[in-house]
Amino acid sequence: MATNLGAHWIALFVDTGKKISVNEQAQLKNNLDLAVRLGAEVLVSSDTDVSRGLMRIARQRNAWKLIIGKPGKGSWKDFFNSFSPVRRVIIESGKIDVVVLRAEKGREQTGEWRKKSRSSRWKERLFASVMLITVIVVNFKFLYIAGPRSVALILLLSVVIAGLVLDRWSVLAYAFVSALLWNFIFLEPRFTFNIRHIEDAIMFFMYFFIAIVTGSLTARIRNQERASGLREEQLAILYSMTREFASFRNIDDAARHLGSLVGRFFHAESVFYIATDDGLPRTPHPASTAFPSSDDFSSVLETFDNRKPSMRAHGESGRWFFVPILYSPEKTVGVFGILSAGEYPPSIDKATIIEAMAAQLALFIERDKADQIAEKGRLMEASEKLYRVILNSISHELKTPLSAIKGSVSTLVESGFYKGESGGLSLLAGIRSSADRLAGLVDNFLDMSRIESGRLSINTDWNDMEDIIGVVLERIEKQSNGRQIDVMCPDDLPLVCLDFTLVAQALYCLLHNAIVHSGHGPVCITAAPAEKGVKVIVEDAGAGIKREDIERIFDKFYRGISAKAGGLGLGLSIARGVAELHGGGVIAENREPSGARFIMTLPVETRLKSST
Repeated sequence: MATNLGAHWIALFVDTGKKISVNEQAQLKNNLDLAVRLGAEVLVSSDTDVSRGLMRIARQRNAWKLIIGKPGKGSWKDFFNSFSPVRRVIIESGKIDVVVLRAEKGREQTGEWRKKSRSSRWKERLFASVMLITVIVVNFKFLYIAGPRSVALILLLSVVIAGLVLDRWSVLAYAFVSALLWNFIFLEPRFTFNIRHIEDAIMFFMYFFIAIVTGSLTARIRNQERASGLREEQLAILYSMTREFASFRNIDDAARHLGSLVGRFFHAESVFYIATDDGLPRTPHPASTAFPSSDDFSSVLETFDNRKPSMRAHGESGRWFFVPILYSPEKTVGVFGILSAGEYPPSIDKATIIEAMAAQLALFIERDKADQIAEKGRLMEASEKLYRVILNSISHELKTPLSAIKGSVSTLVESGFYKGESGGLSLLAGIRSSADRLAGLVDNFLDMSRIESGRLSINTDWNDMEDIIGVVLERIEKQSNGRQIDVMCPDDLPLVCLDFTLVAQALYCLLHNAIVHSGHGPVCITAAPAEKGVKVIVEDAGAGIKREDIERIFDKFYRGISAKAGGLGLGLSIARGVAELHGGGVIAENREPSGARFIMTLPVETRLKSST
C-alpha cells in the first residue's frame, strides 16, 4: 500500500512490559527484519497501553493512515476492558484513516512455555502471599488495639508494596483477595461475608475500589519507570557512541570504545570482524574481548552472507548473538558479536541498541575507508606533482648539454675535421644520431609534462593538413630507413583551425610508432573530413595490437608486451593529449587481416580553400 501511494511507512512495536515466549520473540524479530527489508522504518516504543502508545507515535510522526489487525481469540481479561484496542484506535484516530485487516488463526502457546512463565514468577507471588498472610496474622492478633479501619489502611499499604514487585494482574488479584479477607476476618459479623452496618458497607466498597485503583496505578508506574530507565539507558549508549566516535581517528579506537560500552551496559564480551576486499577474515579484530571458536565462525559467515542476526550456544559461558555491520541494505562491512549469559534471544530493546551500535560502527568504517582513499589520493597527487617538478628540472638540465653536443658534432662534420677518415666520420654520425634520439626523448618528457600540468596552451590558426603531413614526413625521413609511406589527402580537404606545431608533433608520434612496431611493411596516412572537423588515420601492416594492450596502450610509460626495445612509451600519450586539447581524441584498433589502425579526430572549425 505504501509503495502504491509513494509514502513512507513505519513498523511500530509497543512494548507493554509483558513477558513473551522465546518463539514469540523470534517471530517478532523476523517480522521487524522483514519490514526493514521491505523499506520500513522500525520504531520501538514503551507503553503500558498499546492503543495509547500507537496513537502517540502516530501523532508525533504525522501519520495519515494506520494499518492494524483484528484481535484474535478473545481473553477473559477483555471483560475488564471497556473497548478493545482496535475500537479505541478507531475512536481516538481522529482524521487518521484506519485500515483493519482480518486476523489469521493464531498459534496456541505450548504447555512448556506456560510452565516456564509460571516458574519465572513463583518467587514474586510467594513473597506477596507471605506478606499478605503476615499482615493478616499480625493485625488479627492486635485487632482489639488497632480496629478494623486501621487494619484497612495497613492492608492498603501492603497493596502498594505488592505493586512494586508484581505484575498488573497479580496486583489486582492481591487487592481483591485482601478486600475479601478484610471483610471476612475484621468486619462485624466476623468470619462471614455479611455486612450489617451501612458505614461498614461503604467502607468495604471504598476499600475495594481504592485497593484496585492503587494496585493498578502502582503497577503502571513501575512499568513506566522501567520503560523510562530503559529509554535512558538507550539514550546514554547512543549519546556516548555519537559523542566519542567523532573524535576517533581509526577503527581500532572505535572498536575498543564500542567493546567498553558493551561491557558497561550489557556486562558481556564482544567480538568484531571487519571485512576486507578479500571478504570476511577468520581472525577477529584485535579490539575484541572474546573470540569465537572455529565452529562458531559458521554463524559469523551466515550473518555476513545473509545480512541477518544469528545466535549460537557457546558451552556454559553463554550464547553468541551476531549482527551484521550494515552500511546499506546491500553492503555488509563486517560482523559484530556479543557473548552473554543473560536472556537470549535478547529483548527487542536490547537488540535495537546492539543494531544501533553496529550501524554506528558501519558509518565509522566507511568514513575511515573514505579518509584512507582521500589520503592516498593526496599522496598520489603530491607524488605526481613532485614527479613533474623533477622531470621538468631534469629535462631542462639535459636540454642544454644535448644542444651543445649536437652543435659540436655538426660543426666537426661540416668542417671536415676527419677528412678522409671514414672511421671518425662514422663515430661522429653515431654520436649525432644518439644525441638526436636523446633530444627527442627529452622533448617528449617536456611535452608530456606541459600537457599534464595544464600549462600547455594551443595557438590556433588556419592551416592545411597537407602542409602538416609534409612537415611530419620530412622530419621522420631519416628514421624511416626508406620505408614506404603512402599519403592520401584529398585536394578539396578544407582548411582547419588548429595548432600547427602540436598537431604535427602528435602525427609524428603516431607515424613513428607505426614505423617502429610494424616490421617492414608499408605505412599509410589518410586525412579525411569528419562529421565535425577532420580525422587523420595512420595504418600499418604489422602484427597488430595485443588484446591485453589495446586498453592501456595510451597510458603513460606503458609499453606493450611484444614492443621492441627503445622508447619510453610516451608517444601515444602525447598524441592523445594533443588531440584532447583540441577537443578530440585518439582510438586504436586492429585491421583485417593484419596491422593496426590509429584514428585521431580533431573536431575543429573548417573553411573551404576556395574562400581564402
